[in-house]
Amino acid sequence: MNILNTRPKQQASTLTNALNALGHVVEELPVIDIIHTPESPSLQALPALDTFDLCIVTSANAVPQLKDLSHSHVVAIGPGTAQTLESIGIDALIPAQFSSEGLLAMPELAEACIKQKNVVIFSGENPKMQLTDTLKLRGAHV
Repeated sequence: MNILNTRPKQQASTLTNALNALGHVVEELPVIDIIHTPESPSLQALPALDTFDLCIVTSANAVPQLKDLSHSHVVAIGPGTAQTLESIGIDALIPAQFSSEGLLAMPELAEACIKQKNVVIFSGENPKMQLTDTLKLRGAHV
């Protein structure tokens, strides 16, 4: 079977190699590119990371920007993001369900734990606002 892999160039090889191993012919044609925009509110927070009680990372693509993070309270949205964080020396908790809903179900993000805490979320562009909105309703400063 011929397959077109449209993942970003820096992320295509894992999928391409797995499909090749299954006997498929894979053509890589990246249709998106991952760029880090300096005007991102979470990137503007990087110099002040020590003022945050909790860092939530919802995209492995955000991890390269966090190479100097020495924060002890980090939550990743799933195992891929956690593994990418681990590759730069950051341990992270992960939810049972790898989604915003899963994050919000974590005991560490319950109202009793998160109220009055300073939280920064590192995500892709145009994230679902459910995570931010719910944390604010629980009394967090996001």
